Amino acid sequence: MFTLPTQTKLILIVSKQTGEWGIPYPGAQYDFARMEMKIGKLSSPLENFTISFDQTGTSCTMKLNWETTRASIDIAEKK
Repeated sequence: MFTLPTQTKLILIVSKQTGEWGIPYPGAQYDFARMEMKIGKLSSPLENFTISFDQTGTSCTMKLNWETTRASIDIAEKK
């Protein structure tokens, strides 16, 4: 997974290139999917970057939190 920040949004990139740790972004030719994430503010600053998943029924929300920013995206099985 990679993220691409812009001035107004954050794009989550899921790469088909797997099995490596800490590799640089391998390029768009390896993208499995690109999705826009929702951006919000945290009520208080968070020192450590965290990734969490909140399950609700058959879907979940992935949250990326750092400093005063939360980026989130809903994830569900495609039927």
